[in-house]
Amino acid sequence: MDSTRDAAFKILLEMEKEGTYSNLAINNYLSSHQVESPGMLRKLVYGVTEKSLYLDYFLDKILTKGVKGTKLNVLTLLRMGAYQLEFMDSVPEYAAINTTVELARKYVRGMDKFVNGVLRSWQRVKPELSLPDSEENFTDYLSVRYSCHPSIVSLIISQYGEAEGEAILKDLEHPKPPAVRVNIMRNSPGEMLKELSSLGMECSIGDLSERVIILQDTKDLSITELDSFKEGRISIQSQESCWIADEANPKPGYKVLDLCAAPGGKTQAMAELMENRGSIDACDFYEHRLRLIEIGAKRLGLNNIDVHQVDSTGNLNMPHSGEYDLVLADVPCSGLGVMGKKPEIRNREINDEDLIKTQKLILENAINQAKPSGRIIYSTCTINKRENHEVVEAVLKDRKDIRVINERQLIPGTDNYDGFYMSVIEKIGE
Repeated sequence: MDSTRDAAFKILLEMEKEGTYSNLAINNYLSSHQVESPGMLRKLVYGVTEKSLYLDYFLDKILTKGVKGTKLNVLTLLRMGAYQLEFMDSVPEYAAINTTVELARKYVRGMDKFVNGVLRSWQRVKPELSLPDSEENFTDYLSVRYSCHPSIVSLIISQYGEAEGEAILKDLEHPKPPAVRVNIMRNSPGEMLKELSSLGMECSIGDLSERVIILQDTKDLSITELDSFKEGRISIQSQESCWIADEANPKPGYKVLDLCAAPGGKTQAMAELMENRGSIDACDFYEHRLRLIEIGAKRLGLNNIDVHQVDSTGNLNMPHSGEYDLVLADVPCSGLGVMGKKPEIRNREINDEDLIKTQKLILENAINQAKPSGRIIYSTCTINKRENHEVVEAVLKDRKDIRVINERQLIPGTDNYDGFYMSVIEKIGE
């Protein structure tokens, strides 16, 4: 039995049943199981997840009872087989079918001939099938073409128009290259660039954050196994995420509050800018997520971070309430700007009403925690204007003690970045 495809089937089924995020499900599995090819495993899980709406659209035309009439474990196998047939040129068609049939014999006994027949029908019939007519229903066309829930497509098109909306969806089909943030307390970006290049990696310094190195090709090296990672000289973080911390620009000696800190990337990025001086109170609702912040801080040699288990939407009793020089509100969001690296997001119906209420409450708390003349950073990883500019605008409308001094939306397909938003707000001094 192929251990890689076996693992992919189990992970995909878990994601469907439990709603687990793909990266967490993969990492959890690999932490306790050996597979022949972790790279192939990631490609299969991410790929099937990213293309599931596309795959289901065409499987629905082949299956007699349709997708809805097919049991989840069988449908998961069919998606795996069809994905390999359609998108993995490196896998021979006979291997894509035979390995899927083997899995069917193991996990859905008596259905192996059915799975074999459907996949061979895919081979024969799929080239003759077409996408929805773009002129008849452009939303349906984009939804299938870019394998993205119709509600998400409708939202993007309504806010950005058809041409820019399609460019966004196209850009978010695939993740940006991995990246690492250089711990500038321990080495310079230039030094780290040379070190990573000496390992054979193809890399370059980011143009959005100059302390981030983009890894165009890691040569299959595991970042967490590198000496530079173990020694706390680099951390895994996108340049878009680090850019938020750069724009926050906390100074050594500042009192900083991070209201939605876990897993801690921006917290630690700010602590490095502060040269380990001053203090950061890092908050999260879940204790196990706060532990991630502490583990990362220890690896990086940071001791100016204190963690607090709090609900950032509630009444806060922080150590320096009303006295913080800087408050970061990197709020929970729909994540539409990072669908390339979190493909499960694209399969979910967008429902932002509750999110927006949460975002407003956190932003209000952030403002109240800042000192007069202090700054508040409101940020998300979405392109939904309702969660971004409109949240800030709504809060600003009801308060006379703040003003926006900078705002930027990164737009996939236009800026060549994932879709992050940031607003820098100043609390007007008394």
